Amino acid sequence: MFDSEKSEALKSLKKRCAELKLGKTDVGDEIFCEGKCDVKGKVVEFYAESIPEDFEETLYLGMRALDHLDEYIDKAKDLIHKYFWESYIEDWDGDPSIDEEVFKNKLSLSTVAVYQRGVISLHSREDGMFGGHILEANSLNKGKTFTEAEM
Repeated sequence: MFDSEKSEALKSLKKRCAELKLGKTDVGDEIFCEGKCDVKGKVVEFYAESIPEDFEETLYLGMRALDHLDEYIDKAKDLIHKYFWESYIEDWDGDPSIDEEVFKNKLSLSTVAVYQRGVISLHSREDGMFGGHILEANSLNKGKTFTEAEM
């Protein structure tokens, strides 16, 4: 990014963070930023964590994730389905009336978390299918693909 573009992007980022009322905590070797935000009618927790020299880039990635939330949610649901569908049926005595599409629709985003070096993690509630656990889908490449899921 050119310096003038970066400067404008940072001004916009700071304004948006103020609008979202995100709290920032600096503990020396790491900076945290968190809060609740309404994105397209969805209230989600937002969390960013980074070392100081990467913080602005990490926060920018977080704002980009919020801007592309619908796309990222679809990717995350697909990955969670891939990782957990069989386990739901076989290990969690899944409800036979829940098909694969209903399974995906029962997932609801609770948190968007971003970390330095392009890591995005979307945390989803699972409507009791797994005993109240949070299911996470992680992207290690700035949201291009989501490749890891965990409970």
